[in-house]
Amino acid sequence: VRARGVSIALRRLTDLAASVDGRFPEETPRGKINRELERLSDEARELARTLSVPHATELSIEQCFAVSNLPRPRIHELLAELEREGVLRSTPTGYRFAHEEVQTTLCAELPEADRRLTHLRLGEQMAASDERDELSVTHSAVHFLRGGDLPRGYRQLQLAGAFYERGDTSSFNRTAPLFEECCRL
Repeated sequence: VRARGVSIALRRLTDLAASVDGRFPEETPRGKINRELERLSDEARELARTLSVPHATELSIEQCFAVSNLPRPRIHELLAELEREGVLRSTPTGYRFAHEEVQTTLCAELPEADRRLTHLRLGEQMAASDERDELSVTHSAVHFLRGGDLPRGYRQLQLAGAFYERGDTSSFNRTAPLFEECCRL
């Protein structure tokens, strides 16, 4: 048992040492993910990076459009590439990452300034959406706060709180973690 623990520790150290210069041994999970992502076109990988930001379970097509400056037809092409390569899976209402580890890897590649801009774009898209329930309003608040726009984030939180002032707490279990995140931001 001890030998196995040492072996696992050595593999982790090897992975850590290799990650210092951005290269990962192909036999590690991280190396496998990087190898899979290298097959993507530059534009598809860039779109995947921005899509990785929300840490949501699913992204609507409108959210996919919101995070990119590319024309909609090109975004459709890139989404098809990301789906074909196994990065995204289509759902009845949008897209989701096929694997959480891929999403995490792509998000880590995105520079902080781009991450903040993506959060702002997602907050704007959600705030302007016709779907204005307490969950979407609270999600938009999180994105504004993560993007650094405190006034709009606070306004969205006030709107979300107004839903509960009316007495309907049926969705509170889904929004409570978002409120907690807002408090940490």
